[in-house]
Amino acid sequence: MELRKDYLLDKYVIVAADRAKRPSDFMKEKEEERNNNICPFCPGNEHMTPEETGRHHENNGWKIRWFTNKFPAVEMSKGDGVIRTDKDFFTYSDAHGVHELIIDTPIHHQQMWDLDSRHLADLLGAYNYRTEELYRIPGIYYVAVFKNHGKEAGTSIYHSHSQVIGFNAVPSLVRELLDACKHYDGCPFCRIIEAEMNSERKVAETENFLSFAPYASVFPFEAWIFPKRHARALGNLKDCFFELAHMLKGILGSLKQLNCSYNIIFVNSPLDADLHFHIRVIPRISKQGGFEMLGSYINAVSPEQAAAFYRGEQS
Repeated sequence: MELRKDYLLDKYVIVAADRAKRPSDFMKEKEEERNNNICPFCPGNEHMTPEETGRHHENNGWKIRWFTNKFPAVEMSKGDGVIRTDKDFFTYSDAHGVHELIIDTPIHHQQMWDLDSRHLADLLGAYNYRTEELYRIPGIYYVAVFKNHGKEAGTSIYHSHSQVIGFNAVPSLVRELLDACKHYDGCPFCRIIEAEMNSERKVAETENFLSFAPYASVFPFEAWIFPKRHARALGNLKDCFFELAHMLKGILGSLKQLNCSYNIIFVNSPLDADLHFHIRVIPRISKQGGFEMLGSYINAVSPEQAAAFYRGEQS
């Protein structure tokens, strides 16, 4: 067993390798669709969703489409979005912003790990388009793009979809990363990329991207994807979306073997900051207990073992 600290944050993980199992031991049983109701995200049922705000056309139909969430976490109609503090401790505002769903594919039983690299590249393009559009709205300070897959990851509708939330605050992870970066000359993530380039934690490398299992992984089989060049946002990488999609496809293809739930978060920099863009793929295999509630973590799969799995060296 080994205690490891996050690259930048004051966060510790116990890598309990002696508890480790083979990757196949984490394999989940096939998740059945939880209801037989008509799916509002399937072609022909567009009238069941809020008014569409855009789509990626294909032939006579659509390949990807997006619209406002019918049950939004934030709304533009809710107040002015100004954050206020009362009596030192009570900071609040209206939940001000825009919450959209992006339907990843028209095919009901097709999940993100089934999409080919071209389709994934088009999906990245949709993420970037919506991000740039929402940033044009006054009062939106951060646009969060994320994907939930499986019930352990928070999915309530089986049909594959992603979410975009533009709102009036910057998430704590992003703020903590920005604060931590201030203690280094230049971008520390650029140095981390260089350090992981030849490590046992490296998953894959292409001309423009590196993927690896982070040194102090909180979750079993956690994987990060970074552009090698310093880029603040997904939009700075438009020239290599296909290459990025191909790398993401490789990681998701491995997770399909485990049939596990997962989250994907796209860590863009706020407009007024300079954080190195990256993608975090977070499998939701293990349950967190009381120890994790204290802010430290136990991971039964070492990052080195996780990387070997992604490289096809363990099964």
